[in-house]
Amino acid sequence: MDLRISEAEAREYAAMTWALAARAEAAGNIKLAKELVERARKADELWARYATTPGQEVN
Repeated sequence: MDLRISEAEAREYAAMTWALAARAEAAGNIKLAKELVERARKADELWARYATTPGQEVN
């Protein structure tokens, strides 16, 4: 079973996690928002580290 994901899936996961963090913050759930921000940052870092096409790194 191949558990790898594509770059597009990794970018989508990071973007969705950022969006969920914003929604949690707007709803007043700061604890959840902080956890989601941490996950989103980690996802961005991993995507940037393993991006295969030059210039696609996240700034």
